[in-house]
Amino acid sequence: MNDLDRARVDPFQPEIAKGLVIELFRSQGFPVDDDAIEQVLKEVEIFVPFFLQLLVSATCKLARDRKEKISPTLISEAYRDRVINVESRTYFEHFHSRLKDYYEPDEEQAAQKMLKQLALKKSLTIRDLRIISLQEVPGLSDDVFNHLLGDLENDFYLRRQDDSYIFHTKILRDWWLRFYSY
Repeated sequence: MNDLDRARVDPFQPEIAKGLVIELFRSQGFPVDDDAIEQVLKEVEIFVPFFLQLLVSATCKLARDRKEKISPTLISEAYRDRVINVESRTYFEHFHSRLKDYYEPDEEQAAQKMLKQLALKKSLTIRDLRIISLQEVPGLSDDVFNHLLGDLENDFYLRRQDDSYIFHTKILRDWWLRFYSY
C-alpha cells in the first residue's frame, strides 16, 4: 500500500454541487427552486458529495413524512433534526472513535480537548491549540503536538484557514458540537 500514489479528491465546485443537488432531489421525485438549492449548499458549506447526498436524503424523508414541498426551512430542519442528530450518528461516529483507535493515548486526550474547544469557538490559532493541548496533557512535547496537528489535518478533522485552524467541514463541527462539546 505504501507504494500506491495517494489520490486527493477535493470537494465539488459550487456549480457541480448545484447540479448534484438538483439531480438528487429529482431522483427522489421532488422539484426544487434556487432558494432550496442554495439552502442545501449553505448548510453543508464544503461540497463533499456524501454530505450533500445525506442532507438531500434526510430532507426528502422529512418532506414525505409531512407531505410537504421542499423549502429552505424544511432543509434547515432536516439538517438540524436528522443529519446532526442521533438518527445519523453512525455516519460520523467513526470520527470520534478513530481517535482512540489510531492515536496514542496522550494524543487522543489532547485531540479530544482541542476539537471540543474548536467546535465551541469555531476558530483557534496554533498558539491557542498548543495551550489547550498542554492544559490537557502537560508533558506533550512540541514534536508530538506538531505531529498531532498534521494527523488531524490529514484525517480531515481540521484545516488551516489564514493563521487559524477550523473544522475541516461545517457538518463535522456541528456534529461534534452536538455530541462532544459537553
